[in-house]
Amino acid sequence: MHKQSFLLLCLIFLIFMVWGCGTAPAPTPDPREVLSWNGKIVTTTESFASKIIYCTGNISIENGATLTLTYVTLYMSCESHGQHGIFINPGGTLNIKTNSIITRSATTEKNYAFWYKSGSSGEVTSSTVLYTYTPSTDSKALVTGEAGMFIETGGLTITNSTVSNSTGNGIEVYRGHGFSASGSTFSSNSGNGILIRNSNGVRIYNCTISSNGTNAGLTDGSGLVVMTSQGTVDSNTISSNRLIGLYVTGTKEVDVYRNTISSNNVGLKIFNYSSTGSFEYNSITNNTTHGIHVNNTSPIFYYNTVTGNSKGVYIQNNYGTTIPNFGDTTISRTGYNNLSSNTYGIYNSTTQSLKAENNYWALFSVGAIQNYNQDWSNYIDPYPWLISAP
Repeated sequence: MHKQSFLLLCLIFLIFMVWGCGTAPAPTPDPREVLSWNGKIVTTTESFASKIIYCTGNISIENGATLTLTYVTLYMSCESHGQHGIFINPGGTLNIKTNSIITRSATTEKNYAFWYKSGSSGEVTSSTVLYTYTPSTDSKALVTGEAGMFIETGGLTITNSTVSNSTGNGIEVYRGHGFSASGSTFSSNSGNGILIRNSNGVRIYNCTISSNGTNAGLTDGSGLVVMTSQGTVDSNTISSNRLIGLYVTGTKEVDVYRNTISSNNVGLKIFNYSSTGSFEYNSITNNTTHGIHVNNTSPIFYYNTVTGNSKGVYIQNNYGTTIPNFGDTTISRTGYNNLSSNTYGIYNSTTQSLKAENNYWALFSVGAIQNYNQDWSNYIDPYPWLISAP
């Protein structure tokens, strides 16, 4: 065989090999059974596993009844937002488990309602809830039409799950005492990722709360809002939300520990908050305007890193006395904050005397620190300061 012919055959063989390897295999059909519901009323205990369900009406779980979905994809069909929904009535239970997905039936369809009513129960575990819209909550939602997945009951848990693409909030918790969310993602919701109101014993931990506030036409658009509630916000990543990363407001105690809050417009806002909750070991970095915004409140800060923001801390007293404590050598668990590398450290727009001792500024004279802090009237006491980052 001539050398040229041999090379030509080799080239043809390689072309066929590459073409064959690059051809995508035919998709494997989903083996799960397909069910169609023209609405469903659950009055006993029912469980569905490994199913695909198309629903063209309401799903209602009645008093004493339990519906458990395990590895179920449930498609809700609506011609208008909130036309149909999932309603867990008082005494009813809905458990969503193990890779279940609740979503709308097609991109051309509208979003469905989802409401855990007062006295109901359930859990969302290792599952996904998409495209919610709950217009009617008997005027219990903060803003009509922005409730998203509305949780009006105590003790509900969301674990290792995803809630996204709501027309309003990802979830809104109202009087949901003992509610917890852990290891879960709340992202790309039109309003807030999570809104919690009038609830005690709440815990939000190890969650990712990001890129919420996708609809700039809505008033809300923050990551996590804790309003007149008590609980713990611990070890979350809160980033890239349109307005505020974490917003704490009201008069109950909220402890905020070990969170990473970055790339929001405002990182942490504390407003009209008269309790003594702790703000410790948080990383609040690279937020567009303020790392921390304090107004009409006097919290204590300890071991936080507040860097890379336009204003590291912005202090106002538009609605009352504001005397936050960023470090007092006579009080334990204050100070030791890293307040360096912002455009301004503490921007004090009040005439209150403030303590900011035992902090790191990457500056080492009173004059330099006062200029960095925009503290023209010398109301902030920074001495003594740290010579290295804590």
